[in-house]
Amino acid sequence: VPDAYEVTIDTSPPGLVVDADGSPHTAPYTFWCAADSTIALGVPSPQGSGTTRYAFASWSDGGSQSHAIVCTTPLMLIADFATEYEVTLDTSPPGLFVTVDGTDASSPHTLWCPAGASRALSVPSPQIAGATRSVFASWSDGGTSSHTVTCDGPATYTATFTREFQIAVATAPNGLTVEVDGIAATAPHSFWCPEGASRTLSAPSPQGTGGTQHPFASWSDGGAASHAIACGGPATFTATFATEYELTIAAVPPGLSVTVDGVPTSTPRAIWCPSGSSVAVVADSPQTHEGTRYRFVSWSDGGEQTHAVPCDAPGTFTATFDAQPPPETGAPAYLVLGGIIAVVAVALGIAYLLWRRKRRGMSEEATEPPAI
Repeated sequence: VPDAYEVTIDTSPPGLVVDADGSPHTAPYTFWCAADSTIALGVPSPQGSGTTRYAFASWSDGGSQSHAIVCTTPLMLIADFATEYEVTLDTSPPGLFVTVDGTDASSPHTLWCPAGASRALSVPSPQIAGATRSVFASWSDGGTSSHTVTCDGPATYTATFTREFQIAVATAPNGLTVEVDGIAATAPHSFWCPEGASRTLSAPSPQGTGGTQHPFASWSDGGAASHAIACGGPATFTATFATEYELTIAAVPPGLSVTVDGVPTSTPRAIWCPSGSSVAVVADSPQTHEGTRYRFVSWSDGGEQTHAVPCDAPGTFTATFDAQPPPETGAPAYLVLGGIIAVVAVALGIAYLLWRRKRRGMSEEATEPPAI
């Protein structure tokens, strides 16, 4: 019986490290083992540097990664290793989430993938952080948002995202209508805008119902009623509107003239006035309309003939007039008789004056005035 047996330990691929009785050696490693002695074998795993490494797979004798052998015959033992490649998953901008085989991970994320294996890559989209969100655009390998890659070498896969910012649009008072790129929406309204893009904001004016309307006053950024904004970050834009009320100036009977803020106008007349202001009204009196003379009587709000009405709500202010009786077209009998007597007296006076003038030129024989 031999006193010792030759034992050779190798690796596949060759050149990796093996341990014999705790001492590391580069494979292939050959040594003599005393008959019937026991040797402890093992291999560190994984091994390698850079972006390729080797993970223990099996021993040719079927033993575990670390196990003992008894030297009873010459031996050739091989430790098989699987090749693994480093795969890096990244995002642009960095720090977003990627998904590998259904498990989420924050980028950049590195994994080791056995040669020839495949991995399912995907990205959640959109990914929101406050008023900024990231929307998937593309993978560096041209794959779709969710696709499979084969591990045939070290690789880096980068998912590119487009950043979008939340733009809020408000109105004062609240609940009015705004337009974004021509599409109407009720404020408050928000939308996502890609970084570097622009949008057109508009404030329709006036708007409102009934006797109240709101004309546009200003945007918080100083823009015109309709203007473009650049999407460079989250932002809020507020359109401020004034409030106006409809006042109706009327008269009884209708059609009479009333002066409103110095301008005569026929009634009824509707005007819009800013909230908090006032309107000067004058009931023109007396006045003639369609052959009838009218005098002012009263205003429906109890005001004087000339007074200011407040513009604090929609309302109607009515001036009431009374018709005046027409002048008499005939004359009393005593006036007629007096007129006749006056005409006769004038005629007699004229005849007498003519007679005296004629008398001076006549002979002295004429002594009596002519009879009238």
